[in-house]
Amino acid sequence: MRDESLFNPSDPGVRLLAQAVQGVPPQQVALVYCGPLPGLRPGATRWVVDVRERTPEDPGVLAAPSVALAEQQAGRGFQAAAVWPRAHLGKDFTEATLALAAAALAPGGRLYCAVRKDKGGPSLARTIAGLCGSVETAERDRGYHLFVAEKNDGYDAAAARRLLEVRYEIAEPLLGEVPLLSAPGVFCRKHLDDGSRALLTALAAAEPPAPKRVLDLGAGIGPLGLWAARRCPEAQVLAVESNAIAAGLVRENAGRLGCAERVAARMAVLLQW
Repeated sequence: MRDESLFNPSDPGVRLLAQAVQGVPPQQVALVYCGPLPGLRPGATRWVVDVRERTPEDPGVLAAPSVALAEQQAGRGFQAAAVWPRAHLGKDFTEATLALAAAALAPGGRLYCAVRKDKGGPSLARTIAGLCGSVETAERDRGYHLFVAEKNDGYDAAAARRLLEVRYEIAEPLLGEVPLLSAPGVFCRKHLDDGSRALLTALAAAEPPAPKRVLDLGAGIGPLGLWAARRCPEAQVLAVESNAIAAGLVRENAGRLGCAERVAARMAVLLQW
């Protein structure tokens, strides 16, 4: 289901962000994983990390925070970048999002981030200051702070790159000797979740016949589908995932495990109410 907090125009944080970018020409506005903002004229660039965040009116562009994306966007002349933190995706993902927003800005552009003080506001303010050299609280509303930073000579490109390059390794005997790569913004990014572990344990004990085709719905970074691909060397695996970061990691992990030619990752919505 869609995260409604991204689309609620009455939320104080959404209102603060919308007001902050209201006077900027929309072609110079980057909405970095923050959802559409009310009152913003058409033409802004909006990146989404999950297909469920797309709307018919504003489909967004699927993208994962990365150094390549930052470098690609850096020359587009964005004068404003708005960030709406995703508490459910972890602080590390929000920090990578802030790094991407800062990298995408043109010199003199402004980064805006609305966050509740009791939901990590002070910590994110320090992250923004580390990226841009300084940060100010432009406005407050019912516990929300609107942080503003200008990209100038104090911008630290190396710090942005470090935040965008964060990766984790999931070493799990059930998955074999090669650890799976994970990253901020995916489910259970630092360990194998209990449900997957229980299922893999049961499958290994049952020793089911080797299939020719495997469909992995809600694949995440690929532990189940990749386990099947390694166990069944002739099987073709289709991994279906709505998260762009996770889908990319399925492909990367398949390459690390030597079965990339038999594993396909597709972006799709599994269930929509």
